[in-house]
Amino acid sequence: MDIDALRNFAALGTSVLSIGTVIYAWLTSRSKINSAEIEALRALVAQQGTEIQLLKNALAQMPSKDTVHALDLKVTELTGSINVVAESLQAVERTAHRIENFLLDQAKH
Repeated sequence: MDIDALRNFAALGTSVLSIGTVIYAWLTSRSKINSAEIEALRALVAQQGTEIQLLKNALAQMPSKDTVHALDLKVTELTGSINVVAESLQAVERTAHRIENFLLDQAKH
């Protein structure tokens, strides 16, 4: 073999090797970026999973529709009872006012 042919073959081999190195570096750098993005997404999914579990726990502690309805009925019933008591107190107040007026009239005579 001739030295020029050997030099050309070495130059071709070096060129192929450098192009291969550039392609490998480009592929692995992209892989590292993807790995970092995947790890960030995994952390986000784990955080959201925790938040979803907290929401499920909070919803489990919430009263049901029937419980809220029963509570509403009890409050309505209580309001009616309070109105009856208020009317009775007004009658007592009127009676007390009449007694007070009577006593004041007796004291004047």
